[in-house]
Amino acid sequence: MEYKNVTETVIGCAYRVYNKMGFGFLESVYEKCLLIELLKAGMDAEAQKPITVYYDDEIVGEFVEVKRKAKDLK
Repeated sequence: MEYKNVTETVIGCAYRVYNKMGFGFLESVYEKCLLIELLKAGMDAEAQKPITVYYDDEIVGEFVEVKRKAKDLK
């Protein structure tokens, strides 16, 4: 199982956030807390970043990337 350690770390971080924060906050609050936990656990993680989207050379708007990154630091 190639990703077992990463999976266990991410799930453990998510449980720590939930146990400390409980329920009822906006998703963005949990996302920021999870980023803190992932970094404390030694994971290479970064917050979502807005990207500018163009259509026919016109700006459609700024949107948040869907991609999330978490990989093991060795």
